[in-house]
Amino acid sequence: MSTPSLPAYQYFNYEPVSGALGAQISGVQLNGDLKPEVVSELKQALLDFKVLFFRDQAMNDQDHADFARLVGTPADADFIPIVSEQFPMITRQQYDEYSRMGSDVSFHADDSFHKYPTKMSILRGVDMPDHGGDTIWVDMEKVYDSLSVPMKTLLQGLTAEHSLAKGFGSKILESGSGEDFDRMMTRNLPHTHPLVIRHPETGRKSIYCSELLTLKIHELEPEESELLLNYLCGKAFLPEFECRFKWKNNSVAWWDNRCTVHRGIDDFFPALRVMHRIAIADEQAPALDLDTALTRTISHLDIVPCNALDDEKSVGEAGSDDAPTDTLVEATAIDVDVKFLAKLNKKKAGIEFTPEAAMRVKQIPMMFRGAALSAIFSEATKQGASVVGLEILEEVRKSR
Repeated sequence: MSTPSLPAYQYFNYEPVSGALGAQISGVQLNGDLKPEVVSELKQALLDFKVLFFRDQAMNDQDHADFARLVGTPADADFIPIVSEQFPMITRQQYDEYSRMGSDVSFHADDSFHKYPTKMSILRGVDMPDHGGDTIWVDMEKVYDSLSVPMKTLLQGLTAEHSLAKGFGSKILESGSGEDFDRMMTRNLPHTHPLVIRHPETGRKSIYCSELLTLKIHELEPEESELLLNYLCGKAFLPEFECRFKWKNNSVAWWDNRCTVHRGIDDFFPALRVMHRIAIADEQAPALDLDTALTRTISHLDIVPCNALDDEKSVGEAGSDDAPTDTLVEATAIDVDVKFLAKLNKKKAGIEFTPEAAMRVKQIPMMFRGAALSAIFSEATKQGASVVGLEILEEVRKSR
């Protein structure tokens, strides 16, 4: 039996991670002075394997941002916490004993709810657990190729709505703030994309839907839509379409959102897992017919503002009267939740919250509360404080 031929590269070595997709690259330091021909060949390898992995990359945030700009134009972080104001494109994803929301999301392509979803993502392992916390990627081109001709014909005439409300809406509502949900949805409106799209660089077709973010198929009845989406999304759980990566500190994954979905494995709680991510903005909206695809120009930008991801004015832009406020300092007065206060005061021995501080913490959306609590406890420890009041929240707000 013959084996498929593998591509050859001049400037680095690699090893396939699975038979479906993924390659681990060696012989390249991403924080070095990468020559244009090396970057070009890395881009080709990404098209070939869809996700690339790098070990032992001693990168800092500046290195991360510099590499991202070599391969595209970064998008800013939108509603996700960032590492610092100096790097508004680098999100900080932290899961620990204080929060695990967001660590258990199902398969998705990043930002598919935007009109112009981000085309690539670059994720760096900063502080990884010794065991668990792997990530799985799925080749959605192979999923498409596995379907029968009649099924492919059916799918190519369908469109689907992608929305944050499906995967995150109920969890944000669980945090007790309907205003947070409304604000998130106003800034991140649902968008419709073809169910089958064509990769703008390779021309290959893939399925464009995910369990986390695809809400419905417009052309079908609700029951039909649910059945078909369950069938297509269920393909992501078949091992023949997957690769799995075990993270270590200083590992980097770089993947193509236009032909893959991915998910993290939530099996490391309560260990700490800290990762930094940069998303690369796209010039073209997902399309099956590339000749009629929506396009835009972003190459002149240093970073694409989140409001520009949909190419329309959103609530929260500079000058808007409805700009969202920082929940750490601008929370409105609400009654004290005695149970929440008691639960919060059990989080860390020797540190208690004032009722006012606790209520402002409660107004932070649950998916961001863990990272906020870690920062609050760090600030309290730095100050030698045993009581967390509004002044400590203000210090954390200024530092974030």
